[in-house]
Amino acid sequence: MEEIIPIIKRLIPKTHVRMAFDTLEYLKWGGRIGAAQALMGSLLHVQPIAGIRESQGDTIGVARMRSRAKALDWLYNYAEGFAGRIKELAVGYATNSSEADSFIERLGNLFPQERIHKTQVGC
Repeated sequence: MEEIIPIIKRLIPKTHVRMAFDTLEYLKWGGRIGAAQALMGSLLHVQPIAGIRESQGDTIGVARMRSRAKALDWLYNYAEGFAGRIKELAVGYATNSSEADSFIERLGNLFPQERIHKTQVGC
């Protein structure tokens, strides 16, 4: 443990996390957004994109897209900004493994030499 903590602390500023959500329900249940905000977002089909602020480790809103396809495009374009500057990246998914596979294939065109990890995430 004593050996790995300094390594992790060195890697935190080099780690960028962005997430897209299918539904606002879990954000509401987790207390990240209020019930009224969840209802309005659902009615408008909002797909939030969140990130993790490296200095504090808390979740922040980054963007709001009006469809799943636009949310995935946003994530792709965000990753594109790192082309030629990274060695590895990861795609996490909660329930839709095939969507993750499709996104990894799409990213593979952008990052043909880099290792792309796939992982299932949960609460």
